[in-house]
Amino acid sequence: MGYGIGSTAAALTEDPDVREIDVADISRDILDMSRELSAGPAKNPLEDPRVRVHLEDGRQLLAAHGTGYDLITGEPPPPVIAGVVNLYTREYFELVRGRLAEGGMATHWLPLMNLSAPAAKSIIHAFCDAFADCSLWHGSARNFVLLGTRNAARGTSERVLALWDRPASQPELSHLGFELPEQLGAAFIGDAEYLRDLTRDVPAVTDDTPRLIQTQGPRSDRDALIWQWRDTGKARERFRTSALIERLFPPELRARSLRQFENQRLLNDLLFPEHTGVRQTQVLHQVLHGTPLRLPVLLMLNSDPDVQYRLARATPEVRGRPEWLPHRLAGFLAERDFTGALAVLSEMPADKVPLPELHEYVEFVVERGGGKLAPPR
Repeated sequence: MGYGIGSTAAALTEDPDVREIDVADISRDILDMSRELSAGPAKNPLEDPRVRVHLEDGRQLLAAHGTGYDLITGEPPPPVIAGVVNLYTREYFELVRGRLAEGGMATHWLPLMNLSAPAAKSIIHAFCDAFADCSLWHGSARNFVLLGTRNAARGTSERVLALWDRPASQPELSHLGFELPEQLGAAFIGDAEYLRDLTRDVPAVTDDTPRLIQTQGPRSDRDALIWQWRDTGKARERFRTSALIERLFPPELRARSLRQFENQRLLNDLLFPEHTGVRQTQVLHQVLHGTPLRLPVLLMLNSDPDVQYRLARATPEVRGRPEWLPHRLAGFLAERDFTGALAVLSEMPADKVPLPELHEYVEFVVERGGGKLAPPR
């Protein structure tokens, strides 16, 4: 529901077990533009034979469609845009649940960059009215995800782990920050018990009261709500005691996820724009020697997977330009290649080194014989 530039559809087409995908979007221009952005027909999900494109309102499509879906994912435009509220009401979410197959799941985008705290709570209230097992998860920074199911049961560890073993899906999962399967659980914020208590005093968005989507409120209240959701210590305890998580997660994956909430806190601190003091060499050392993760290293050094992707495909002449040095440094350190990082640092002016004492730290590690480390598991 809502195609955008096709990232979600592309990810779904990489799963060989997916048999059919319906894409609904009201904009022909959006769909045409996505074809221009794709790397060619082979990479364009709209050209996949399993994909059916519906140039129409997604809610109307669901209302007319009788087939039970295993997954319905909603990524409409921001809800503050006129008319989009119809994809954020209790009645819409009830329609979504009604079109799920038994055991199916639904996800929905909750963008807090342009919502007040009361409006966000009203949407959550509406979603939880439709889904008794509603839950809230981290996306990226101020983008959150609502998840509901139609009596979904626990999958097997093998089914989950297979996503990280497939050459088609593993790079994209890592690119998005899910480098290990257990990081998926650490994106959890709260289940129905927590969300119903959170929204107890706020009315749900309904078809009869769409104005609630425009509820105004102080930005400080919205920021306080986001900080509450960023408290990974409390989220970890909610994860540990959640009946929903016990129902959905295999025991061994649930236990491993509990150990990842501190890494989720670090990712939150790096993805949000506020300065939190984590960008320091001491923290970088802990990540490099205590985890196998690449994304926190890249973010800490002001790079990201998209830049690294472009850098890897650039010509030697382009890679040698001064503006690419910080990203080359980040790439070497993400791979735990201290020798390569030291060579780049020797080319960088002191005022361009991204962290205090980083040059001295890398030099020390190389001198101690740690030129190339195997990331810990």
